[in-house]
Amino acid sequence: MASRRRNAGEWDASLRSVFEAPCARAGQVNDVYTYDEIPEGLRTQVVHIWGDTIGIPYVTSGPRGTTQKIQSTYQQIAKILRREYRVFTLTETNRDPDEDRHTFDELKLWFLTEGNTDRVLDAIELTARKIERVCSRHDYISPRRNNEELCKDAIAELNIRFKENGVGYQYSDGSIIRVDSQLIHTESVIPALTVLRDPAFERRRAVLDSAS
Repeated sequence: MASRRRNAGEWDASLRSVFEAPCARAGQVNDVYTYDEIPEGLRTQVVHIWGDTIGIPYVTSGPRGTTQKIQSTYQQIAKILRREYRVFTLTETNRDPDEDRHTFDELKLWFLTEGNTDRVLDAIELTARKIERVCSRHDYISPRRNNEELCKDAIAELNIRFKENGVGYQYSDGSIIRVDSQLIHTESVIPALTVLRDPAFERRRAVLDSAS
Protein backbone atom coordinates (compact mmCIF):
# COMPACT_ATOMS: atom_id res chain seq x y z
CA MET A 1 0.00 0.00 0.00
CA ALA A 2 1.41 3.37 -0.98
CA SER A 3 1.97 5.60 2.00
CA ARG A 4 1.23 9.29 2.14
CA ARG A 5 2.23 12.02 4.54
CA ARG A 6 -0.52 12.94 6.98
CA ASN A 7 -1.01 15.86 9.30
CA ALA A 8 -0.90 15.40 13.06
CA GLY A 9 -4.11 13.82 14.24
CA GLU A 10 -5.08 12.40 10.85
CA TRP A 11 -5.78 8.69 11.03
CA ASP A 12 -5.73 6.29 8.12
CA ALA A 13 -8.82 4.08 7.79
CA SER A 14 -7.46 2.78 4.47
CA LEU A 15 -5.05 0.42 6.24
CA ARG A 16 -5.77 -3.10 5.00
CA SER A 17 -6.43 -4.54 8.47
CA VAL A 18 -8.75 -1.63 9.32
CA PHE A 19 -10.60 -1.52 6.01
CA GLU A 20 -11.20 -5.21 5.29
CA ALA A 21 -12.79 -6.15 8.63
CA PRO A 22 -15.81 -3.85 8.16
CA CYS A 23 -16.05 -4.90 4.50
CA ALA A 24 -16.23 -8.54 5.52
CA ARG A 25 -19.28 -7.65 7.59
CA ALA A 26 -20.97 -5.76 4.75
CA GLY A 27 -24.72 -6.10 4.88
CA GLN A 28 -24.72 -6.89 8.58
CA VAL A 29 -25.84 -4.34 11.15
CA ASN A 30 -24.15 -4.64 14.51
CA ASP A 31 -26.58 -3.07 16.94
CA VAL A 32 -25.29 -4.95 19.99
CA TYR A 33 -23.10 -2.79 22.19
CA THR A 34 -21.30 -3.35 25.44
CA TYR A 35 -21.50 -0.81 28.25
CA ASP A 36 -19.56 -2.35 31.11
CA GLU A 37 -16.07 -2.60 29.64
CA ILE A 38 -13.75 -0.26 27.77
CA PRO A 39 -11.29 -2.51 25.90
CA GLU A 40 -7.56 -1.90 26.02
CA GLY A 41 -7.42 -1.16 22.30
CA LEU A 42 -9.97 1.64 22.58
CA ARG A 43 -8.14 3.11 25.56
CA THR A 44 -4.91 3.12 23.57
CA GLN A 45 -6.65 4.89 20.68
CA VAL A 46 -7.95 7.51 23.10
CA VAL A 47 -4.42 8.16 24.39
CA HIS A 48 -3.30 8.68 20.78
CA ILE A 49 -6.09 11.26 20.42
CA TRP A 50 -4.81 13.02 23.53
CA GLY A 51 -1.36 13.20 22.01
CA ASP A 52 -2.67 14.67 18.76
CA THR A 53 -4.71 17.38 20.45
CA ILE A 54 -3.67 18.05 24.05
CA GLY A 55 -0.09 17.14 23.16
CA ILE A 56 2.71 15.08 24.68
CA PRO A 57 5.14 16.79 27.07
CA TYR A 58 8.66 17.20 25.63
CA VAL A 59 7.49 15.67 22.33
CA THR A 60 4.93 18.06 20.85
CA SER A 61 6.76 20.93 19.21
CA GLY A 62 5.86 24.56 19.74
CA PRO A 63 7.09 27.89 21.03
CA ARG A 64 8.60 28.43 24.46
CA GLY A 65 6.17 27.29 27.13
CA THR A 66 4.42 24.64 25.02
CA THR A 67 5.46 21.73 27.24
CA GLN A 68 4.42 23.64 30.35
CA LYS A 69 1.02 24.37 28.83
CA ILE A 70 0.51 20.70 27.94
CA GLN A 71 1.59 19.58 31.40
CA SER A 72 -0.75 22.09 33.01
CA THR A 73 -3.67 20.81 30.94
CA TYR A 74 -3.10 17.22 32.06
CA GLN A 75 -2.65 18.40 35.65
CA GLN A 76 -6.04 20.15 35.57
CA ILE A 77 -7.68 16.92 34.40
CA ALA A 78 -5.85 14.77 36.95
CA LYS A 79 -6.69 17.11 39.84
CA ILE A 80 -10.41 16.82 39.10
CA LEU A 81 -10.19 13.02 39.04
CA ARG A 82 -8.11 12.83 42.23
CA ARG A 83 -10.47 15.09 44.12
CA GLU A 84 -13.59 13.24 43.01
CA TYR A 85 -12.08 9.84 43.81
CA ARG A 86 -10.76 11.07 47.17
CA VAL A 87 -7.13 10.20 46.49
CA PHE A 88 -3.88 12.14 46.30
CA THR A 89 -2.57 10.23 43.28
CA LEU A 90 -4.25 8.11 40.62
CA THR A 91 -1.50 5.48 40.76
CA GLU A 92 0.80 4.18 43.46
CA THR A 93 3.82 6.43 43.25
CA ASN A 94 6.26 8.33 45.42
CA ARG A 95 6.27 11.27 43.03
CA ASP A 96 4.86 14.61 44.11
CA PRO A 97 1.40 14.89 42.48
CA ASP A 98 1.81 18.65 42.29
CA GLU A 99 4.75 18.31 39.90
CA ASP A 100 3.21 18.81 36.49
CA ARG A 101 6.03 17.01 34.66
CA HIS A 102 4.86 13.59 35.91
CA THR A 103 1.12 14.04 35.40
CA PHE A 104 0.81 12.81 31.82
CA ASP A 105 2.52 9.51 32.69
CA GLU A 106 0.39 9.14 35.82
CA LEU A 107 -2.85 9.82 33.96
CA LYS A 108 -1.95 7.55 31.04
CA LEU A 109 -0.93 4.62 33.26
CA TRP A 110 -4.05 4.95 35.38
CA PHE A 111 -6.31 5.25 32.33
CA LEU A 112 -4.87 2.15 30.65
CA THR A 113 -5.21 -0.01 33.77
CA GLU A 114 -8.25 1.32 35.66
CA GLY A 115 -10.85 -1.41 36.20
CA ASN A 116 -13.85 0.83 36.90
CA THR A 117 -15.61 1.55 33.60
CA ASP A 118 -17.42 4.62 34.91
CA ARG A 119 -14.11 6.16 35.93
CA VAL A 120 -12.58 5.44 32.54
CA LEU A 121 -15.57 7.17 30.95
CA ASP A 122 -15.03 10.09 33.34
CA ALA A 123 -11.53 10.52 31.95
CA ILE A 124 -12.70 10.27 28.35
CA GLU A 125 -15.41 12.86 29.00
CA LEU A 126 -13.07 15.28 30.79
CA THR A 127 -10.35 15.04 28.17
CA ALA A 128 -12.81 15.32 25.28
CA ARG A 129 -14.31 18.42 26.89
CA LYS A 130 -10.83 19.90 27.31
CA ILE A 131 -10.03 19.12 23.67
CA GLU A 132 -13.27 20.69 22.50
CA ARG A 133 -13.17 23.82 24.66
CA VAL A 134 -9.49 24.56 25.29
CA CYS A 135 -7.23 22.79 22.80
CA SER A 136 -9.36 24.01 19.88
CA ARG A 137 -8.42 27.63 20.58
CA HIS A 138 -6.09 29.16 18.02
CA ASP A 139 -3.54 30.07 20.70
CA TYR A 140 -3.38 26.70 22.49
CA ILE A 141 -0.32 25.60 20.50
CA SER A 142 0.50 28.57 18.30
CA PRO A 143 2.21 26.92 15.29
CA ARG A 144 -0.85 24.73 14.77
CA ARG A 145 -3.00 26.93 12.58
CA ASN A 146 -5.78 24.37 12.40
CA ASN A 147 -6.45 23.76 16.10
CA GLU A 148 -10.21 24.02 15.74
CA GLU A 149 -10.38 21.62 12.80
CA LEU A 150 -7.91 19.23 14.42
CA CYS A 151 -9.94 19.01 17.61
CA LYS A 152 -13.23 18.68 15.76
CA ASP A 153 -11.79 15.75 13.81
CA ALA A 154 -10.49 14.23 17.05
CA ILE A 155 -13.97 14.23 18.60
CA ALA A 156 -15.38 12.67 15.44
CA GLU A 157 -12.67 10.01 15.58
CA LEU A 158 -13.45 9.31 19.24
CA ASN A 159 -17.08 8.58 18.41
CA ILE A 160 -16.08 6.38 15.48
CA ARG A 161 -13.68 4.45 17.73
CA PHE A 162 -16.50 3.80 20.21
CA LYS A 163 -18.57 2.25 17.41
CA GLU A 164 -15.65 0.29 15.94
CA ASN A 165 -15.02 -1.30 19.32
CA GLY A 166 -18.69 -2.08 19.91
CA VAL A 167 -18.86 0.21 22.94
CA GLY A 168 -22.24 1.88 23.31
CA TYR A 169 -21.26 5.43 24.14
CA GLN A 170 -20.79 8.67 22.23
CA TYR A 171 -19.46 12.09 23.17
CA SER A 172 -21.92 14.91 22.50
CA ASP A 173 -22.39 18.43 23.86
CA GLY A 174 -19.77 18.04 26.56
CA SER A 175 -20.96 14.68 27.89
CA ILE A 176 -20.62 10.96 27.33
CA ILE A 177 -24.04 9.48 26.56
CA ARG A 178 -25.25 5.94 26.02
CA VAL A 179 -26.17 5.12 22.44
CA ASP A 180 -29.60 3.83 23.48
CA SER A 181 -30.27 7.13 25.26
CA GLN A 182 -29.33 8.93 22.06
CA LEU A 183 -31.73 6.76 20.08
CA ILE A 184 -34.53 7.47 22.54
CA HIS A 185 -33.84 11.17 22.19
CA THR A 186 -33.85 10.96 18.38
CA GLU A 187 -36.81 8.63 18.00
CA SER A 188 -39.05 9.85 20.82
CA VAL A 189 -38.14 13.22 22.30
CA ILE A 190 -37.48 15.12 19.06
CA PRO A 191 -40.68 13.88 17.34
CA ALA A 192 -42.66 14.78 20.48
CA LEU A 193 -41.22 18.30 20.49
CA THR A 194 -42.07 18.62 16.80
CA VAL A 195 -45.70 17.75 17.51
CA LEU A 196 -45.87 20.18 20.41
CA ARG A 197 -44.62 22.99 18.18
CA ASP A 198 -47.07 22.21 15.38
CA PRO A 199 -49.57 25.11 14.94
CA ALA A 200 -52.38 22.59 14.47
CA PHE A 201 -51.60 21.12 17.90
CA GLU A 202 -51.61 24.60 19.41
CA ARG A 203 -55.07 25.25 17.94
CA ARG A 204 -56.44 21.96 19.25
CA ARG A 205 -55.03 22.66 22.70
CA ALA A 206 -56.60 26.14 22.67
CA VAL A 207 -59.99 24.62 21.83
CA LEU A 208 -59.68 22.09 24.65
CA ASP A 209 -58.60 24.79 27.11
CA SER A 210 -61.59 26.96 26.21
CA ALA A 211 -63.96 24.02 26.66
CA SER A 212 -62.66 23.12 30.10
